Amino acid sequence: REVFGWLEAEGQDPVARVLLALNTVAIVVIAHRMRSETVAGIALFLGLHTGMLSDITLFTLMSTALLALGALFFLVKNRWVIVPLSSLVAVYSTHVVWAMRTEAIAPGEPPGERLALSLAFLTLYYVLFSVALLAFPRELSRRAGLAFALLNWTGLLSLGAVEVERWDRPHLFTFFVAVALAQGVGGAVARLRHAPDALVQAYFATAVLTLALGVPTEYADAALVRTWTVVGLAAGLAGRTLGASALQAVAVGLLWMALGATWLPASGRALLDAGLFVSFVLVERTAVVSAARLPAPVEGRGREALQSLCALGAALAAVWLLGEVLSAQLTTLAWGVAALGLYLAAG
Repeated sequence: REVFGWLEAEGQDPVARVLLALNTVAIVVIAHRMRSETVAGIALFLGLHTGMLSDITLFTLMSTALLALGALFFLVKNRWVIVPLSSLVAVYSTHVVWAMRTEAIAPGEPPGERLALSLAFLTLYYVLFSVALLAFPRELSRRAGLAFALLNWTGLLSLGAVEVERWDRPHLFTFFVAVALAQGVGGAVARLRHAPDALVQAYFATAVLTLALGVPTEYADAALVRTWTVVGLAAGLAGRTLGASALQAVAVGLLWMALGATWLPASGRALLDAGLFVSFVLVERTAVVSAARLPAPVEGRGREALQSLCALGAALAAVWLLGEVLSAQLTTLAWGVAALGLYLAAG
């Protein structure tokens, strides 16, 4: 890596790039012929580690991307998991080190160019590992597929959000929306590729969760509650349509977040509580209804937990709604009726 950097500094970019490509190909060929995951892991780790010690330039991006491609070759060709998964962790960990060094990313350049280069790294890593995962999703174990998908999403979202927050705060919500759309596209592709159901659900659930996490960066008070309520209701209905229990669980969690946030606005709480009451009821009812065009509803403890959480959320929303429109004495009576209703439902 130091030799390549020296060639780049001397203006020999084409030579450095060719040598870098040949070096990566040599690592892949030797490890593949030896059928040694250990040799591949050591070589790729050393290549990625040296990138931490230098300034981040376009050449660094290319070298890291090529090493990641080498790791993905082993995933696609040999179905090795440890080396590609370790490389995924390594490239994002390397980016953490770079991000902590303020002047490491495009030193001397304007903040906009630094952010663009940093996001180019993260986007490239995300696309590379997503494509490799979704190319043959059924050939990986359920645990390995989920690990790749969730770690890839976590790396892009957390590091990207930190970078955008530091260099371009007004566009932070746009970043969250972009990541949510990318996860949604990943879920659609996984579904078309007949990926395991757990992987498809993970993509869709993280898409909704990403959008929900981005909402507080753009909205506050009543607007925050309304947006979380709408997203939660839409996710719950979509989860029932797709037969995605994970998406339904995220939806209920969002509705509870919205319910807790109803105390933030100084006024207009009655309408917010009414919307949440209706949303909890709709999500709960659609979760248990059977229809010819819908997948079979979830059975067992998952269904019972979802119904219980929705019933409790609807009861609280109803009581708080009554508290906004009735006198204090009638509000106390409403709490008693709600408690009795929950007791009878539990029995």
